[in-house]
Amino acid sequence: INFYKNLKTYIRSFINISLTPRTSILIYCYYLRFLPIKNIQDNARIFLYTRNYEQKFLSYISSKIIAIIGNAPCELEQNRGNIIDNHDIIIRCNNYSLDPLFHNDYGKKCHVWLRNSEIITDHMPKNFKQFDFIIFTFDPNSQPFIGDIRKLCLLLYHDNIPFFFIGQYHKRLARQINKIGRLKISTGIQLIGYFSQLSHMYKKVNLFGFSLVDQLEPSQNSHYFHQLYQEKQGNHDWLLEKKYLHHVLGELISM
Repeated sequence: INFYKNLKTYIRSFINISLTPRTSILIYCYYLRFLPIKNIQDNARIFLYTRNYEQKFLSYISSKIIAIIGNAPCELEQNRGNIIDNHDIIIRCNNYSLDPLFHNDYGKKCHVWLRNSEIITDHMPKNFKQFDFIIFTFDPNSQPFIGDIRKLCLLLYHDNIPFFFIGQYHKRLARQINKIGRLKISTGIQLIGYFSQLSHMYKKVNLFGFSLVDQLEPSQNSHYFHQLYQEKQGNHDWLLEKKYLHHVLGELISM
């Protein structure tokens, strides 16, 4: 009975329908294809946990000045590290580096970690408790909750680390930049799209490390920390993302 209630609550937290017993059983059977019952129960607890922390995050950003730091090398030699560190909240993406080599240009603080859920095992932080929140681009509405992303979320859940997902906003964002379904939107742009819907919550958002042109030429380094470790570039449409970024900048976000 407890399992049935947990599953029903979990499903209702993402889709606004009245679940009949037959509907719940069909959903249960679908998930049973991938996971045993205990795993489904754990998933229900995790998703409810993340919904709670997303609400807390909205309170956390209230009236704050926020810096979102991309990993493009456009900040090198700009000496804006102190400007970045003076923000109330600093959000960094994926495999960012706080190596002292980059402090003058990219700062040395990080309050919120944004992580692409597709490649989550590369260069993992040693201590997750250093973050106020962790945000994943995982989409609980369309992606199977299995593999490395599930293992990491279970670890965070049991350690009571605040985290939540924003991938469910991906399709809406894709439509906004005139792509449907197959567009792979970069991690930072997904977060900017998420914040564009929350403009009434925070005082201001400033962007650093977002040029979206460094990646157009193969000879250019896509990340400012490329000399520390090499990474593969994703298959992104940078020109469309740049167009969307300027659209957001003109309406909601300052740079």
